[in-house]
Amino acid sequence: MPADDTAASFDIADSSDEDVVRQVLAGQTAMYELLMRRHNERLYRAARAITRNDGESEEVMQQTYVSAFANLHQFNGHARFAPRLTRIAINESLATVRRRVKYEPIDDDSIASTGPRCLPCHQTPSDRRSPVNCATCWSGRSTAWPMERARSSSCAKSKV
Repeated sequence: MPADDTAASFDIADSSDEDVVRQVLAGQTAMYELLMRRHNERLYRAARAITRNDGESEEVMQQTYVSAFANLHQFNGHARFAPRLTRIAINESLATVRRRVKYEPIDDDSIASTGPRCLPCHQTPSDRRSPVNCATCWSGRSTAWPMERARSSSCAKSKV
């Protein structure tokens, strides 16, 4: 390997993130890989700490790099690149956790064995002692659900 190539690769490795971003914006998009290699471990640790899942952490990292690259033109160089990249990873991780909580998978076996359940009070329909007006227990007995629920808790569990 010629001495010029090793000197050039040494200069690239020693260049700051901001210099690498400028080179990527100038058209050397292959240089973006250097940024990815530099920050891979930190982003993985940040994503893993929030998602607590290896697969989701890797997806978060991929989405972080895609988002950062797509918005690289907005980076003005006044601040360091690493905190910006980490912030994107944190936001992506939090969004992933929110989606996971919002769409929690339901175990079909538990529904088949216990029947449908009221989410607020976790009672099966046979456990209800009186007519209820809450949204998940509602059995058609009352059409005044929004106002009734606003006034008092009308869930079956609270009428014990």
